[in-house]
Amino acid sequence: LFRDAAERAVRLWIDSPTYSYAFLIVPISIYLITQRADRGPLPRIAPWPILLLLHLPIGAMWYVAVAAEIVEIQQFCLLAAVYVTIAALFGLRMVGAHLVALMLLGFLVPSGQFLLAPLQAISAKIAAAMLRVVGAPVYLDQLSIQMPEASYLVAPGCAGLNFVLVSIVLALVVGELFYTTLLKKVAV
Repeated sequence: LFRDAAERAVRLWIDSPTYSYAFLIVPISIYLITQRADRGPLPRIAPWPILLLLHLPIGAMWYVAVAAEIVEIQQFCLLAAVYVTIAALFGLRMVGAHLVALMLLGFLVPSGQFLLAPLQAISAKIAAAMLRVVGAPVYLDQLSIQMPEASYLVAPGCAGLNFVLVSIVLALVVGELFYTTLLKKVAV
């Protein structure tokens, strides 16, 4: 059912440098799972087969997303189906023990385009402020930085979406590998 959504995600990982980090997500998740086993006893596997019933609303949402031609929602439905299957097979305590590794799988979905406009605006404001600090005459008109010599437009590639996504992934991994308390993990 989800093949087209999965193929489109992989095509975006290949074609867009913003999402190319996704090829590392599954190996990193597997590594975190193996490292978690070294830190002490894991909860025993306690399947919850009743959770498989959640596939019904997930499938319904997926069909609505197909009808509406919203690929991103289809991809999140695929991810939700994977999460539900893992929870049903291994139990909620095991999912909790590997929560960060499973959370990382969320970054397999090429998402975040909604952040481009706000990130572009922030980038333009920061660039204009930095130019003002060094004494350059600057006028900022939304995404256009105007100076006496030239005008510059903050392009979507300058928004920093790639940086934001990769920074979140790295923070999750570093927090999981090097800290034990939830407070320190959240701080990272």
